[in-house]
Amino acid sequence: MIDKEDILKVFDNLNKKYFQNLLYRPIFDWETFSTDEIYASFDSFGRRIIFNRTCGKLNNEVILIEVLLHEMVHINLYEKYNDKKDHTDEFWQELKILYDKEFHGNGEKLIEMQKKLCRNWA
Repeated sequence: MIDKEDILKVFDNLNKKYFQNLLYRPIFDWETFSTDEIYASFDSFGRRIIFNRTCGKLNNEVILIEVLLHEMVHINLYEKYNDKKDHTDEFWQELKILYDKEFHGNGEKLIEMQKKLCRNWA
């Protein structure tokens, strides 16, 4: 299972690689969500990424990278607009660019899978 040290290491690597170390490092926390289909959530008020304690699928680095990039785009857009806009067109466009870079052009496929899981996408 992935632990907090793994998360910090991957977050810092992605922050350097894609955000020039401009994103603040949030608090990483765990809670029990009402569904096991949601891996994590960005809490702008508490400046934290909350991982779903019941989600057993978060067990390898590839999934962790996918989840962290998703939450990092939330942080980036929150920092840019000082507003927690959820899954806007701009959000999906920025995420697709990152996924294409990280996962060798498979961004569109990953985005489509995530849109099916996200409740509030625009």
